[in-house]
Amino acid sequence: TEWLVEIVTYIRQKLPEIQRVTSYGRADTLSCITQEQFYQLKSAGLDRIHSGFETGSDDVLQLIGKGSTQKQQIEGGKKVKQAGIELSIYFMPGAGGKEYSQKNAIETANVINAVNPDFVRLRTFVVKTGSLMEDLVKTGKFIECSDIEKLLEIKIMLEHIQNCNGYLA
Repeated sequence: TEWLVEIVTYIRQKLPEIQRVTSYGRADTLSCITQEQFYQLKSAGLDRIHSGFETGSDDVLQLIGKGSTQKQQIEGGKKVKQAGIELSIYFMPGAGGKEYSQKNAIETANVINAVNPDFVRLRTFVVKTGSLMEDLVKTGKFIECSDIEKLLEIKIMLEHIQNCNGYLA
């Protein structure tokens, strides 16, 4: 955090015309940063943090090997928001395949409700050639959602969001 505070402070001093300073942060990293450190980052001039949560479901997070948990997403996200830093989170409809589609939608909505991010950005999950997920498809352990099923997953997610004042992008 000290290093990032130093960088943000330097940017703000040397380039006062900059309108926004943003950073990326992993959910597990955000959960480890203290509330005081987030206040320091805000004071230095950090305006927004982007984080690829990918899914709010622990089962799907484990399936895709994300290395974080729903609890970490909520803890980190709340601390960012409490410090007054904008939070932009990314979710991947379809990341759980057909098996976890509904769970992915509902548990992602639960994270959104708990954190109330400023931006929810959807990036549709696609199995990449040569990836671990492609190996799971070939063995039948992962069945990819169709585009319509991904849209239905987004619909379910939206129906379960009760507490979010942010934007969907």
